[in-house]
Amino acid sequence: MRYVAVVVVLLGCGKRASEPTAGSASGSGSPVSVGSGSGRVVEPMADENPTVAVVKAAFGGNVPAFPQLSKDGNTAAVELDTQVGLTSATTYAVAFVGTAGAPVASTLVDGRLAQVLLEGSSAPGKPAAIDTAALAKTAGSITRRLQDEGFSAFEHKIEEVAPGEPIAAGPAKLSLAEADDGSLAITVIDDKGKQVTKDAIKPVDMGKVADLECVSQPIARHAWFDTARRRVLVEVGWNAGPDQCNAPDALYRLYAVP
Repeated sequence: MRYVAVVVVLLGCGKRASEPTAGSASGSGSPVSVGSGSGRVVEPMADENPTVAVVKAAFGGNVPAFPQLSKDGNTAAVELDTQVGLTSATTYAVAFVGTAGAPVASTLVDGRLAQVLLEGSSAPGKPAAIDTAALAKTAGSITRRLQDEGFSAFEHKIEEVAPGEPIAAGPAKLSLAEADDGSLAITVIDDKGKQVTKDAIKPVDMGKVADLECVSQPIARHAWFDTARRRVLVEVGWNAGPDQCNAPDALYRLYAVP
């Protein structure tokens, strides 16, 4: 018998740099991005991004590290952040990606608040208008769910995934391929050599900016696996093309391996 759980999260949009790293809002690690792939946009560092301090305060100084997987393996919690235009500010949300149904996102900093924070950071003596109680409530609900459902880190992160030879991913192997139309095919193979599923992720038309046609091309970024819970999580970013073009947020797919 064959089982597969495939879940997609695609929230928001914005210009992003080329390489994503978890933990941006906590101020840990390298600059974060999941979008354009052009390498021409410099992602804001933690000390330049006004969102970082706000998110950290909302979580009481301890921002959870993502992604995480629930005890039963049916839900992944992932961090979503989008650079606001070409500014130093980002949005911030946590999405719970289940094995069924639509993902549920809890947003702490949306695009409007990010702009407010950015304007406030450039006006000394004029603090940004922030509903800190509401932010703390949202962060608290995220923390409680992580605790109540026994979320913990995935067993292992695969730093680089790319088309080519199949990639070992704990209880499975990932095979990635690019099609002529720019689609990205992800094939999951179980440890017995059987194909679990095959997905085709198509480019996303983001409309026109001036006279530019903006089409975001999918690019596999990272993957995580957990052998005990037999789950594989794949993150897909986007190459947005010209600097003026926006890209969707990262797309995550969670696979259950029988």
